[in-house]
Amino acid sequence: MLLRRTLIKRKPIESYSAYVSSKWSSMPGVLLVDSTCRSSDSNLWVAASDNNIGRVKELIEDASSDLSPNSKDGNGYTPMHAAAGWGHKELLEYLISKGGDANVTDNDGDSPLHSTEDVIIAQILVDAGADLAIKNDEGLTPNDVASEEGLLEMCNFFREKLGMDPMTAESIRIASNAMAALRIDATSVRENNEPLNEIEKNESS
Repeated sequence: MLLRRTLIKRKPIESYSAYVSSKWSSMPGVLLVDSTCRSSDSNLWVAASDNNIGRVKELIEDASSDLSPNSKDGNGYTPMHAAAGWGHKELLEYLISKGGDANVTDNDGDSPLHSTEDVIIAQILVDAGADLAIKNDEGLTPNDVASEEGLLEMCNFFREKLGMDPMTAESIRIASNAMAALRIDATSVRENNEPLNEIEKNESS
């Protein structure tokens, strides 16, 4: 099972390039978006993250282009993830109207529903067919992610859709802390075992 990195809060930061760098730069073997393509005038994913709707429409509706709302960059990140993660309602609705897949996943198995912290955005995705039970590569559903991050409104949105009782601020705090503790324990086990595994490999060679 993959050890899930702490999710980056999807609040407006510098740009998509900053998001990519902060999420992936520490991961070996991962190719980031070309640094020459960081302007929202030249890159679909940057334009979507920056809510540059005009540029997104230009790129997607260009007959000579094969770009779509579901086009993935090197990390599997799509305009759908960008619009959902940054809370761009009008852009998300446009992308869906152009065939955007509410269940498209990135290289971590995260769907747009895993990526949002906004109930309005989540409802748009659900109305477009987003799967509430979809799991990422760590086996976490959007509700699990909301619980882990302590997002009470999001968590209760999912729980209502799933026919579950709502959580209180205290109960989600306890749940979030418990999940964080489990993740720390798992990280400790991995870090302690990795050197042993290397020793075993060396001894067997």
